[in-house]
Amino acid sequence: MKASFSYENSYRLPEGYEFFGDGMNLEGNPLVASEKSKNFNLSLSYRLNIKPAHKIILDAGLLYRRAKDFIRQEVGELNSKIINEAAIEVTGFDADILYEYKNFLHLSLNGTWQNVISLAKFDKDGNRVLSYLTKVPNIPTLFGNANISVQHSKIICSHDQLSVGYRFAFFEEYFLKWEIYGRRDTKLRIPRQTSHAAYITYSLKNGRYNISAECNNISDAQLYDNFRLQKPGRAFYIKLRYFISKP
Repeated sequence: MKASFSYENSYRLPEGYEFFGDGMNLEGNPLVASEKSKNFNLSLSYRLNIKPAHKIILDAGLLYRRAKDFIRQEVGELNSKIINEAAIEVTGFDADILYEYKNFLHLSLNGTWQNVISLAKFDKDGNRVLSYLTKVPNIPTLFGNANISVQHSKIICSHDQLSVGYRFAFFEEYFLKWEIYGRRDTKLRIPRQTSHAAYITYSLKNGRYNISAECNNISDAQLYDNFRLQKPGRAFYIKLRYFISKP
C-alpha cells in the first residue's frame, strides 16, 4: 500500500479561445480573469501480484479544492461564453481498478464523483445571490467507464496478434443551468447517459501492419455533450495503420 499527499497553489491563465471566442459557438470575453486555486490531494495505491499470472492494481484519490475567479463556460440561448465564478469549493473522489491475466485478459473500471459548490454570497453590487452553496451548473457530478479486452498471438502466423474489446461509459444527469432559479421540473438538464462500444484489431509483423474495426454507440442511444448538443448515433469505423519504422 502506498499513500501520497500533495498541496498546490495554482494560477490558470485564460486560453486564447477563452479571450477571443471561436467565431461560431463561443463568444469572446476579454475581461475574463486568471483563476487562482488551492488544491489538496490524497492518493492511495495498492498492487497485488498473484503468481504466476494475475495482477490487480487499486488506485483511489480524494480531492479538495478552493478557487477564486473559477473559469467556466456559461451556456446562453444561441451560444456560450467564458465567465469567472467568484468562488467555488470542490470535493471529490475517484477510484480505478485494473485486473490483468497474463497478457491475455485486461479489465479496467474507474469512477469519479465530484461536488462543485458556489461560495459566492454577494454579487458585484453587494446583493445576496441565491446560488450560494448550490451546485455550479454544466459540470457532471458522477461518471465512470469500464473496459475489457482480450488478446491472443499466433492466430495465423508467428508474428500476428488479435485483440477484441468492449467499452462502457456512464454519466449521471446534471443541470445545464443553475438549479436554484426557476421551477426545478422545467430546468434544462443533460440526461443520464450510457454508451457502449466494441472493437477488434488484427496486427502483423509485431504491430507494423494493423487493421481495426470499431462500432461506437452500439445501442444508438441519444447522447449529448455538456452543452446539450447531440452526439452522433451508432457509427462504424475501419482503420488501417502502417508503421514505416518499428523496432
